[in-house]
Amino acid sequence: MSGYTDILARLRAGLIDANGLIWDNSELDEALRQALADMALAAGSEYTLDGLDGALTTSLPMVHFATLVRGAAAYALLWRAAERVDAFNVRPNLPAEVLSAAVALLARFESAMTHLAALRTVGLQTSVVTPYPDGTESAQPGWQLPDALDEAGG
Repeated sequence: MSGYTDILARLRAGLIDANGLIWDNSELDEALRQALADMALAAGSEYTLDGLDGALTTSLPMVHFATLVRGAAAYALLWRAAERVDAFNVRPNLPAEVLSAAVALLARFESAMTHLAALRTVGLQTSVVTPYPDGTESAQPGWQLPDALDEAGG
């Protein structure tokens, strides 16, 4: 599993819409974009998915594919519930049920975002390469604190 087609198939399976009768690809694409944006924000890294928005490679680690599917499903359900609020429905509780499912998925997705942010922190703390200028580079010598003479004007 490496790209958009595979993730889309997993997302459709999770939404019980394998044949694409409920959600258009454009709706699920936007849900994937939103979930990817959230994940990128939490990880501090841009993620791409081969085949989505012209990306040629997938930079999202495979270990996070389930999180992406969960987040995209949550967004799709949330938007479906919002769409159904004013629509006539033979099942009057359906919007509340869909909203409840969306809330549950979003809670799990947000929990995964906390974990992703923690992984970023651990990565920065244990990195061999400093995440900031270390003072030994001539082009970017690091941050300099003003000394007493600079502050006194001399």
